[in-house]
Amino acid sequence: MTAHSKAGRSFVFLALIPTLSLAFTTQDKLDWEAKYQAGVAAVNRGQYAEAIRLLSDASVQAESFPVRDLRRSRTASVLAMALSILRPHRAR
Repeated sequence: MTAHSKAGRSFVFLALIPTLSLAFTTQDKLDWEAKYQAGVAAVNRGQYAEAIRLLSDASVQAESFPVRDLRRSRTASVLAMALSILRPHRAR
């Protein structure tokens, strides 16, 4: 194998890395969006246990987003609302 063909293979591999990471990020966003929307819909239907399951999954995925990404706080907010409705705080 010549040095030229080795370099060509390396270049192709390195050129694919950003594409693969972009696809992974896009899939994470789609998964988060689907779970978040399904969780919100479950809250609106009054199915709080289902909403908590979906929103908990979405919350775990949202942690992979940048710290200041509003999807993190949106997920946490709706999850907290569902939890407070299903398990209301008891006065002491």
